[in-house]
Amino acid sequence: MSFDSPTLIYDSDCVLCSRVVKFVLRYEVEKQLVFTDFQSAAASDLGVESSAPDTLLLYSNNQLLDKSRAAFAIARYLKSPWRWISHFSILPLKLTDSVYDFVARRRYRSFGRVDDSCLLSDSLGQRYLP
Repeated sequence: MSFDSPTLIYDSDCVLCSRVVKFVLRYEVEKQLVFTDFQSAAASDLGVESSAPDTLLLYSNNQLLDKSRAAFAIARYLKSPWRWISHFSILPLKLTDSVYDFVARRRYRSFGRVDDSCLLSDSLGQRYLP
């Protein structure tokens, strides 16, 4: 499989993750990103393990970014003022990943799980990689 477009890999069972994908779709400057979930064949082709996804991933320019680095890179694709979030990438990675991990550990407890993960993948249409 060819990954010509930046690919956002998300946990399709996570309500927060699904909301992030919807947010990106709404505020993306150009429709450049494609999306897939951890359980997909596309994620497997990238070498991503589907067991216990604890991060958002962005595959771009032959690099797989995770945690806060992925979040900051994704922000660069968004309209202002959301794009400005990427400026926080100047902060130490240890700090930004600690904040990311804090939220990630509590995402199911705080936001819940998606009952029907197919709904989001269906709404993405051609921008979803199975």
